[in-house]
Amino acid sequence: MVNEVAPWRRSKKVRLIIIGVLLFIALMLAIFVQKVRVIMIAVIVMLLVALGLETSNTDYDLGKMLKSGSLKESRIKRDDRGNLIMGTMCGNNSYNCSDFLTQEEA
Repeated sequence: MVNEVAPWRRSKKVRLIIIGVLLFIALMLAIFVQKVRVIMIAVIVMLLVALGLETSNTDYDLGKMLKSGSLKESRIKRDDRGNLIMGTMCGNNSYNCSDFLTQEEA
């Protein structure tokens, strides 16, 4: 089975925007909704970890990490702009041109 990933998910800029928006929402909920404050603080911490990983161009395939038990083997490759190279996550060895966005990725 091939892990198909939407092209917008490959973009570092899009992922940073999503993390920023989620941080803003969690912060507003933590400030204004007393009942969910503790949960939102935990969510904010997790989002800050995600932001740190994203800004340092580090990402891991959690499924592969659980199977292999190795951080090194589960690290996802990135191009020179920090965008994910998702071809490394494919589960079979037969690819078509439609499986890649660029020639370099292929």
